[in-house]
Amino acid sequence: MPYRRLRFRWYVLAACCAAVALGTGLFGWWQIAQAHSIDADAVRVHGQVTRVPTGLGTYSEVEYTVRGHREQVADLALPADASVGDRVCLEVAVHSPSAARACGERYPRPVGVAMARFALPLSLLVLVLAALRLRRLRRAELALRPARGRRRRRMAA
Repeated sequence: MPYRRLRFRWYVLAACCAAVALGTGLFGWWQIAQAHSIDADAVRVHGQVTRVPTGLGTYSEVEYTVRGHREQVADLALPADASVGDRVCLEVAVHSPSAARACGERYPRPVGVAMARFALPLSLLVLVLAALRLRRLRRAELALRPARGRRRRRMAA
């Protein structure tokens, strides 16, 4: 079949777009849920920076104490001049101490929400386009197949 390889590529593209849409959507939803839990019952604490980003693939890390429990949060939006050992203000959810964000921020990891706002609609658009293309290829493939069952009779002229 001439369309088999082309169809496979579109299926792969559709599966990748669905995975990106699901992943970014869940990550964005998680960020919003954490922001709501912090907004519901926030307590301000001071944490200590234990790691700062030094290049690609590294992230910031802050340790803090809530209700006598030591917690650690990674990849927060910290001030640009933050260094290891600096104290930073954090807003933490009382009922979920692992949900924390820097004071004055709206979301714990703003990049996650921005990524969901951009990547989710884009990947869904590409997914719909891939599905339409697959439908079109399927129709073209069916049109090229010989009819099964009944044979066509030639009309004598």
